Amino acid sequence: MEELIKLVSKKTGLSEEMAEKGVEMVAGYAQGQLPSAVSDQIGGVLGTKASSTGKKAKSTDDLVKLISKKTGIPEETAQTLLNVVLGYLKDKLPDPFGDVVDMLLGGAGSAGGAGLDDLLGGILGQ
Repeated sequence: MEELIKLVSKKTGLSEEMAEKGVEMVAGYAQGQLPSAVSDQIGGVLGTKASSTGKKAKSTDDLVKLISKKTGIPEETAQTLLNVVLGYLKDKLPDPFGDVVDMLLGGAGSAGGAGLDDLLGGILGQ
């Protein structure tokens, strides 16, 4: 977690405290969008609690706006934060969970995204 917070802080110019809040919201978003088997993997990589605030977002665009609103940072910075966290996850998660992150980056993470459902079914053996 500390490595990710420092990376987010460096890439966005945010304090480590603000970076941590953003990471927690991204974790909450992932937890709200994905089955527990996948969100558990993400939680293990992030090593942070998931913010219940992030679970309210229905898309990555919603999440960016929510991060901006709750932290007071510009949406552009919130988008950078999201990209850094999802890129970190993609690098750190075992295959094929990185593909799930790609789908989230593409916006297919909204509830009911057929591509994401098909991918997760394959990963989870459903």
